[in-house]
Amino acid sequence: MNIVEIIPSFYPVGGAERFTYSLSKSLFDLGHNVTVVSLYDQSETSWLYSSLMKYGVKCFSLGKHKGIDFKCALKLRKLLKAIYPDVIHIHLNSFLTAYLSGCLKQYHCFMTLHSVVTTENNGKRTSPESLLKKHLYKKKFLVPVSIAAKVGKTFEEYYGLPKPMFILNGVDVSNCRFDHSYAERNYDFAYVGRFVELKNPTSIIKAFAKLHSLVPSVKAVMVGDGPLRQECLDLIRSLGLEGCISLPGMVHNGTDFISNAKALILGSSFEGNPMVVNEAIACGTYVISTDVGGVAQVIDSSCGKVFPYSRETLVDSLISEMKNFLDNEDSIEKGVFEHIQENRDRVSIERCAKAYIDLFQKNLKKN
Repeated sequence: MNIVEIIPSFYPVGGAERFTYSLSKSLFDLGHNVTVVSLYDQSETSWLYSSLMKYGVKCFSLGKHKGIDFKCALKLRKLLKAIYPDVIHIHLNSFLTAYLSGCLKQYHCFMTLHSVVTTENNGKRTSPESLLKKHLYKKKFLVPVSIAAKVGKTFEEYYGLPKPMFILNGVDVSNCRFDHSYAERNYDFAYVGRFVELKNPTSIIKAFAKLHSLVPSVKAVMVGDGPLRQECLDLIRSLGLEGCISLPGMVHNGTDFISNAKALILGSSFEGNPMVVNEAIACGTYVISTDVGGVAQVIDSSCGKVFPYSRETLVDSLISEMKNFLDNEDSIEKGVFEHIQENRDRVSIERCAKAYIDLFQKNLKKN
C-alpha cells in the first residue's frame, strides 16, 4: 500500500509528533511504501524527521509559512500527484493545507483526532473551518479516527455526527526497557511531557514537596521543556528540592527516564491517549494519572490508577495517590510484572499499525 503521512512539523516534539514518527516506521517495517510530508521546513532540532530519513522512509518538507499558504498547498498537490498514494493520513492542523491542495476529493483521506474535540481546542462549531470539516466528514471525503473512545464521544458532541472508530496509540516497545526491578530504579516518580498549564507541572511539584516532608528519601525526575519550565525551576529552588527533583530538560531518550522510574505521574486537565502512558506501561512503570481523555481506557489495575481531575483538589489527590503507591510498592510491582507481556503487546505500535492498515484496506474496498 502506498501511504502518505502529513504533519505540520516534527518540532516541537509532542505526543502526536512521536506517534507519527513511530507509526511511519512501523508501517514501513510491515512492507508498505511510506512517505512523510512535513508542511513546515525542519530545523536541525527535528531529530525525528532526520531519524526517519536515516531509517529509509521518504521524507519531504514543503517550507510552509504561517497561516494560509496557497504556495505550500500547490507544492503538496504536485507532490501527491507524483506519488499517487492509496491513502493519505492527516495529523494535527495539516487539514487546511491538505484541503487547499485538493487531495481530499482525489484520494482516500483519514484524519487522526489526537485530542478531545472541544470549542477550546477547535474553536466555535460555526467557524468556517469547523463547518468545512463537518461537511467533509459527513460526505466521507475525510474519515476521522479517534485515539480513544472518549475522544470519539467529544467528536460526536461537537459535530453532531456518529462517533468515529478509535485506534489506541502505540509505542515502539523495543525501546522500552522493563527487565529491572523497582529496587534497581533511580527515581520513585517521573513526569515526562511539556511544561504547560494543562499538564499542571507546578501542582505535581507542590504535591511532591508535601510527600517529601513525609518520606524524605523520595526522588523524582521531570523531563521536558515548555513555557512553565523556568517557573518550575524557581518553585523547586524555593521549596529546597534541588537535590530531590531533577529537571534534565528536553531529551531524545524519554523512555530511558520512564524505565528508570517506579511510577509515572500525570496531572493533566485533559488528554487524548498520551504516548508516555503507553511507554510507561511497556516499561513496567506504574501510572498515576488524572482520569481525562482516553487515559482510563488504557490503564487498569495491572498497570496504574486514575483519579478524578479537579483543579481545586489536584495537589491533595496527587499526594494521596503517590503516598499510597509508596505504601504498597511491593504488591503493586508484583501485579505489574505478572501482566507485563500482555500489556506490552496491548500498547505496541505494531498492533496499532496493523489496525490502521485494516482500516485503510476496508475503506479502499468500499470504493
